[in-house]
This record gives sequence, structure tokens and C-alpha cells, in this order.
Amino acid sequence: MFNSNFNVVGLLGMIAVPILAVRLLLRRPSSADSLKFLGLLPMYVWMAIVLPRPHKEERFLFPIYPMLCFGAAVTVDEVLTVMSRLFARNRMENQGSESNSVLMSRMLAVAPLAIISISRSLALHNHYTAPLALYQNLFQHIINSPQPANGGMHYVCTGGEWYRFPSSFFLPNNTQLSFLKSCHFLAREWLRFG
Repeated sequence: MFNSNFNVVGLLGMIAVPILAVRLLLRRPSSADSLKFLGLLPMYVWMAIVLPRPHKEERFLFPIYPMLCFGAAVTVDEVLTVMSRLFARNRMENQGSESNSVLMSRMLAVAPLAIISISRSLALHNHYTAPLALYQNLFQHIINSPQPANGGMHYVCTGGEWYRFPSSFFLPNNTQLSFLKSCHFLAREWLRFG
């Protein structure tokens, strides 16, 4: 259901309501706990509508992305609260070192999630910037090539990859962005007028 865009965040967001339900059963709920619970319930309603459909894509989950992020934050907060309560017994005996151990445990709990997210961002930057690098090299190639005859223009044809072109502002002054109609369109026109 979730691709790597939401890696662990999607899973943490989905388990937020069960974690809150257990917490609400174990102790008296506060108004903030009830608001968290009510704020996350629409996410489950949306998933109940979308997930049974035979054709589903992650883009159908776009309306609940904020709730997934909020649910992940609630889950991490609850886990860190439980961890700090586990260290609370020793906190009375040795105040200074125990606060450091609580801080370190929280950092160790969040560090793998941060590393996964940062590595995903770096991978996207490294592996999906090829069109930008291509047009940067094209810019240098056009500048170093001789001028067309009679003061003409250089034409850059992107074909079916027109949507990958960042902006015509990246082209030199004597260059124009051009398009060709697809082969499918040309074949249809040839059959029609053939």
C-alpha cells in the first residue's frame, strides 16, 4: 500500500489509534488524548473506503497524508513516553546521568527513522536528476556549437519527454524548444487521409 515515500511513517501512522486505544483503556483519558483519537478516526474511514477497491494507487491516499504524519508523531510520542517512564525508577537515584540516558534512548529510537528518510531523499536527488544534468550538458553543447546558417535557430526537440524539460529559461538565446507529434498521432492521420 505504501511505497518508500512514507517508509516507516505510514506504518507508524496506521498503528496510532490502536496505541491510543490501549492507553485510553489503561488510564483516564485527557481531553488532548480524546482529540488525538478523534483526529485520527477519519483516516481509518478513508482507508475503509479506498482499500477494498480493486484498482488502488497510493495517490488515492493523498487526502490522509497529514493524518498519517500526525499519527506517526503520536506513535513516536507514546513510545518515547513509555521509554521515559521505564527510566523513571532510576531517575530518583541518579538525576544527572539518568536524564542523559533518557535523551540517548530517545535519540536511538528516532535515529533509524531519520537515517532511512535522509537516505531516501539523497537517493532521489542522486538517481532522478538525470534530466537536469542532460539539459545542463545540452546548454554547454549549444553554446560551443557553431551558429546556424543565416542567423537561424537551434531547435531542441524533446519528443515524448517534454514534461521532463525544466524550463525554456535554461536554453541559450538562439535556441527554441520544439515538439514533434507522436508516431501514434501521425499514423492515425496517415490512415485518415491516406
